[in-house]
Amino acid sequence: MQEKQNIEIYEDEIDLREIFLTLWRRKWLIAGITFAVVLVTALYSIIHPKIYEVFMVVEPGIIDVTMDGKYDYLDTADNIKGKIESNSYFPRILKALHLTPDDMDFVFKANIPRNANVLVVSSEFQANKTDFGLRVSHQLLSELQNDYAREVRRKKDEYQKQILMKKNQISEIEVQRKDLDQQIGIKQGLSREKREQIKLIISKCSICERRESDLLNDLKEVKGNTQRITSQRDQILKQTSVNNENGIADLLYSTTIQQNMAFFNELKNQIDLSRIERENYKSNIKDLEKDINENELEVERLKLKQTGELKSKIDAIGIELEDLQNKISQIQNIKTISEPTVSSHPVKPKTYLNIFMALIGGTILGIFLAFILEYASKAKGHYAVKQ
Repeated sequence: MQEKQNIEIYEDEIDLREIFLTLWRRKWLIAGITFAVVLVTALYSIIHPKIYEVFMVVEPGIIDVTMDGKYDYLDTADNIKGKIESNSYFPRILKALHLTPDDMDFVFKANIPRNANVLVVSSEFQANKTDFGLRVSHQLLSELQNDYAREVRRKKDEYQKQILMKKNQISEIEVQRKDLDQQIGIKQGLSREKREQIKLIISKCSICERRESDLLNDLKEVKGNTQRITSQRDQILKQTSVNNENGIADLLYSTTIQQNMAFFNELKNQIDLSRIERENYKSNIKDLEKDINENELEVERLKLKQTGELKSKIDAIGIELEDLQNKISQIQNIKTISEPTVSSHPVKPKTYLNIFMALIGGTILGIFLAFILEYASKAKGHYAVKQ
């Protein structure tokens, strides 16, 4: 019983020596099959028409720029890929290039590289049709751009309208600034007029002062004359002359004194009137200076409004205009990163890869057939022994 189990175990074990011997005995079979497979593959690769790839790299168009500076795209790369690979553009390409459906014996493929917002659009053509492939690829690009051209124009027109509105706002503010210029000019003109009036009044005050000085001098002179005449009259009255001339002299002196007193009072009145007039002039000067100060304050306020408030508004609108202009410059249709190009080497057949795979496949096939034949040979031998 134990011997039987040992025999079964030995029969289940893999005899590596036997395997290597089998491979060695069938080495020419394996080599022949491998050579045949490689030869057929090489001939196929040489005879088969060379296939080239026509490819281009495109990026989805930009429709807007967000507040944080990020781009808002016309469409996602996945949606554009779906449109391309669905062959929905074939009828339009046929019509644009005057082709027949039989000419469209190819398909477009679109790949999106990892972590990139671009599409690699490719198609395969025989070596003698690469020029046709370039035409078709250019037309596909044109049709893609036509799809989004309306949205691009609409967005640009929207921004252009906003720019026009902003420019109109600036024009209105400029009108306000010119109006302020006129107001400032009027106020400054009034101030100049009032300063001229002050100069004129000051000259009048000087005249009044000179006249007052002259009147005071006259007043002093009249007062001195009156005092002398009064003194002379008193001396005459003290005399004890008895002729009539003393009475006449007294009358003359009294009359002269009265006239001097009347003239004195007249001069005094004129001085008082001149002083009143001069005080009025000074009051007028103060009023004019007050008006000038008010005008200057108003001018400063208007200038501050002109150079401060209104200029700040213009500057703010100017920044908005620059932002809108920048957004317009950023808006673009589907962008061509790489124009349609033909690959420098054929993509099919891949001769070296095919031969390498044929070498591996032929070797595996040869080994498989070698073991099949070895098994068949042994089975036939056992059958002959049993007979």
